[in-house]
Amino acid sequence: MLIDKISESYLFKNLTNTEKSLLNEILHEEKIEKETIIFRVDQPPSFLYFVIEGQLRLTFPDKNQIEIGPKEFIGEIGLLNGSFRLGELFAIKTTTVVKLCGTSLFNDKLIPPALALTLTRRMGESVTSYFKTLQNTSSKELISRGESDLIEFKSSLRWNHKAAKKDKAIELASIKTIAALLNTTGGNLFIGVNDKGEVIGLDLDGFATEDKMLLHLTSLIKSKISPNHLQFISTQVETFDGKEYLRIDCSKSNFPAFVKHNEQEMFYIRTGPSTTSLKISEALKYISENFN
Repeated sequence: MLIDKISESYLFKNLTNTEKSLLNEILHEEKIEKETIIFRVDQPPSFLYFVIEGQLRLTFPDKNQIEIGPKEFIGEIGLLNGSFRLGELFAIKTTTVVKLCGTSLFNDKLIPPALALTLTRRMGESVTSYFKTLQNTSSKELISRGESDLIEFKSSLRWNHKAAKKDKAIELASIKTIAALLNTTGGNLFIGVNDKGEVIGLDLDGFATEDKMLLHLTSLIKSKISPNHLQFISTQVETFDGKEYLRIDCSKSNFPAFVKHNEQEMFYIRTGPSTTSLKISEALKYISENFN
């Protein structure tokens, strides 16, 4: 199978033979001649590229460059943001690549959503050093600092502890915080941690598996904010004293994040340990001063 040529990539670690067979159907091999431009800035992303032999160069608008050689891959940011490329990819040498079709990856008739989520999370991990500043700080240390403009705690993702039921308003509260972190300086949201900084777990949210919870959160972000902002967000389920909690790392977005609710769009920022909604005039001023 074609996937065997790229099976050493950590993207495909611990996958079943069935999962590999499904992914193999959305792969194809291509020879790219030397000095060929593979994609340009702002082109819609279609493929993830795995280099079998040869050499590629990615050049960013600020003229910074990275080179991609055998056993390496490129294009994951484009697939995650779903709308544009961040640079120009050029073949330094005649290069053989295996291409994974992004459109097919997110087609649930071809690839099960749980498998697509697994690969999406792994692609996200591969770019965390590019857009995160707090990742190297342990969750234990961050939680010990308490809530601030960079850190917020939520007891649950969808469970209302007072009303003892699932509640869309609880979901919305987390989405507002994520948007506010994206719009300000980035930071961390911990779900399953109460206001006192105590890990209370995620059991009451009632998700059958970790993947289903993360898939639900991803769906919320895509529908309430936008798919384009997923590139600035990384999620990880961690455990403390036998209780699971969700760590969400956000970097500052390159473009404004609005929250869609009741047919309206709202704009939030962090002000100290709070998430603050801005009026239209305030939001316009903030955006003009903080986004290119």
